[in-house]
Amino acid sequence: MAPGDTSALRELRRIALGWWKLRRLRRRVARAPCWTVADLPEDSFGRVTGHARPFDTVLTAPLSGRSCVFYRVEIEERGPFRMNNGRLASEQNFVPFVLEDRRHHAVIDPTDAWIEVRCDHATESKAYFDADSTQRALLQRYGLVDRNWFDTTSLRFAESIIGVDHVISVIGAGTREPDPELAPQGVYREGSATRIRLTSSARFPLVITDDPDTFVR
Repeated sequence: MAPGDTSALRELRRIALGWWKLRRLRRRVARAPCWTVADLPEDSFGRVTGHARPFDTVLTAPLSGRSCVFYRVEIEERGPFRMNNGRLASEQNFVPFVLEDRRHHAVIDPTDAWIEVRCDHATESKAYFDADSTQRALLQRYGLVDRNWFDTTSLRFAESIIGVDHVISVIGAGTREPDPELAPQGVYREGSATRIRLTSSARFPLVITDDPDTFVR
């Protein structure tokens, strides 16, 4: 690093700050008490677990075609030298969804949430010329068709999703509101069933994961 290279110093500080924030978040998640969706109090940081259900719309994962409420897809290049190994493209998308636990519901807004789910679908090709139609569509989508493939040994297409009915944990805090699915004939009365709405904030960051134990390590 050249003396006075402020851009490089800023990048190092950004990386260090991100690492420290993630470390603090993992510690906080590790201490979060477990609740049922029905019993999680308002404005209390805790962990709830249940099945992901559609709230309004669903997504189609671009690599596998599965129905989901979140996906992350990455294209990685492998070459004969370490300098040729790396990520060529990455994309993630999400929609609000419902977490269902024994007929009780939490509405999850993934905006600004930390989402960590395991890769459960991956394919490979040597380059563009032998890619299948789905892989080619992804390469075209990210503008990678006309790149130089001379130093490419193989490509890996990896996908992680939160699929419909997948069991996941959500760690965060939220507010309660009437649950239209459990209210008798859609009429809200005092003491009627409620659902909790979980969103991410500076005070209560939201974590969504299919493996909380691994996340906190």
